[in-house]
Amino acid sequence: MLTGLVWLKNAICFGWRSWADALSDTNTLASDLCGLTDGSAAGDWRLPSINELQSLVDYEYYSPALSNAEGTARWTEGDVFAGVQMMFYWSSTSYALNPSFACYVNLMNGLNGNSGKASTLCVWPVRAGQ
Repeated sequence: MLTGLVWLKNAICFGWRSWADALSDTNTLASDLCGLTDGSAAGDWRLPSINELQSLVDYEYYSPALSNAEGTARWTEGDVFAGVQMMFYWSSTSYALNPSFACYVNLMNGLNGNSGKASTLCVWPVRAGQ
């Protein structure tokens, strides 16, 4: 809520994808896919930047490092989001020291890192708020 971003409720709709596939899948996401009924069109959704993805993290919690909707406890299944994986989620941010790598956030502990773009990681689309 603080960032004004809208995150897809289904945090694992696309499963594990390469970085290129993650970019493509999120850019073509539209209403009637992944449980969406919001009237969104292709191009409304995208892969989040590393800073946007990091904004979900609450370091007070572990496994996942994500709070519930009220910010008073650790997230549990069905609270705001569904299917959150305690794994790595791609960002749209390329790694500055090696552009064949991209940055990710590990939702188990909230730490970020980077991986080769051919690796398969989780995908969590985002869009601007209305």
